[in-house]
Amino acid sequence: MSRFCLFLAASSFAVLAFAESAEDELPVVKWSPSARAESISPFDGMSCEQLLRARPQNEAEKIDLRERNQRCLGQYQRFLPQQSKAINGARP
Repeated sequence: MSRFCLFLAASSFAVLAFAESAEDELPVVKWSPSARAESISPFDGMSCEQLLRARPQNEAEKIDLRERNQRCLGQYQRFLPQQSKAINGARP
């Protein structure tokens, strides 16, 4: 019985010592809830071909559509012919 009491006391001391050291090592960071200001564009899920038929409803959607069209154009930019400043002295 005395061995059991001694074991119980030693194990409880070890558990308490470990719990205190674990709390000291890991700081608690409290976050507060906040609303996300990020807006999701309805044009992000559309393919580049579908954008041709898209009709924006307000000014913000017009801006989003313009930006999305620019991203589509960027995908094909390397396939567009490059304009040279002068070819054999001729102006473009």
